[in-house]
Amino acid sequence: LLTAAGFSAIQSSIVPSGWDFDRPEGFIEMFERGTVRAAELLSRQPAQNLAAIRSALTAEVRERFANGGRWRVPAPAALVSATA
Repeated sequence: LLTAAGFSAIQSSIVPSGWDFDRPEGFIEMFERGTVRAAELLSRQPAQNLAAIRSALTAEVRERFANGGRWRVPAPAALVSATA
């Protein structure tokens, strides 16, 4: 796509990064309070479904991403550069 748009010397790499939370509930709260589209989608769920989504995500974060007394959820970023 970048080549078709006239760019050259295209380089890309994946940069390891992540979201750090002081409690596992922080992950779902980030989507509920820190995004527009995901927050809207979540807010339209029936209460029972939203509770199940919150519970499942919190359990996964708690189980898979514990890092001492914090939780670090990987969120790798793509770094792309090109010449116009």
